[in-house]
Amino acid sequence: MRLARAFGRPQTGTRRRRAAPGDDLLRVVVYASGRHRVGLVVGRVLDIVDEAITARSPPVRAGILFNAVVQGLVTEFPDVDLLVRAAGGGAS
Repeated sequence: MRLARAFGRPQTGTRRRRAAPGDDLLRVVVYASGRHRVGLVVGRVLDIVDEAITARSPPVRAGILFNAVVQGLVTEFPDVDLLVRAAGGGAS
């Protein structure tokens, strides 16, 4: 599932290094919920952190579960289960 497409956004800001012929690179974040797994194709991964979320704020747009401050930046957390169901998948 491509997150940009799920949110109706063009795929911008995805710098690609020049790949060898036939070498198509994708950045994929794997999300697991129970027995279900889904790969989320993302434009880029800014950072991987291990930080407790101490405060959450309600989402301001569809498809977002909540917002929180992570390492000083407001971060949207996508509602992956909802997005998968909307795309016709069965994760729940």
